[in-house]
Amino acid sequence: MAEDTHGNPIVAFFTWWNQAMADTDKLTEEGFARFFTPDAQIRVRDNLRAGCPAEMVPHYAAIAASFDSVQMVLPVTREMATGDLAFVHCHTRVIDKGGSRDDAALAYAELVDGRICRLTVAPMV
Repeated sequence: MAEDTHGNPIVAFFTWWNQAMADTDKLTEEGFARFFTPDAQIRVRDNLRAGCPAEMVPHYAAIAASFDSVQMVLPVTREMATGDLAFVHCHTRVIDKGGSRDDAALAYAELVDGRICRLTVAPMV
């Protein structure tokens, strides 16, 4: 099971992700592998963004480089986790060029042995 100080694997991932996005040297394949299976997928609007932890590194590094700051707002608005599924209603805070915004999304994860094998994000636009 992924290292978890929280019962919801998505929230545990977001907690680590906030630290890694603030210090992009922490965006490593090993870091992502703590939370994701080797063949994990991240999909946004059902478009594949990464197909394994190694692909997550450049994906999130590019996002970090695009903004002054980006982080998940914690605690999340709503959450639920069962044995093989986890859900969150969350907000991403983006700060860029002196302005900021909070982007809302719904996300669910399919889990295998406590790690995320598929994370699907549906932005609420």
